[in-house]
Amino acid sequence: MQLSEQLGALGIRPWLDSAEVFPGENWASAVGSALESSDALQVLVSPASADSELVRGASRCLAAGRDRLALYLAGGARCGAQGP
Repeated sequence: MQLSEQLGALGIRPWLDSAEVFPGENWASAVGSALESSDALQVLVSPASADSELVRGASRCLAAGRDRLALYLAGGARCGAQGP
């Protein structure tokens, strides 16, 4: 079972760009709208993407103004957290 399905079974509605952003839609706008409407954020990144400057920059932006943010590295490591 995929992580998104496991979260759904727990009553948590994950947002996945692959399921929520459609061909021809503005990806950045869709992601921005989803982020603005979220109450809390947990980000799961692969080891390869964790080294990406784009992902690091996005994580810094996400942390700004967020009460609750957790960043996880695929494989179980918690990279950082903010809030309760």
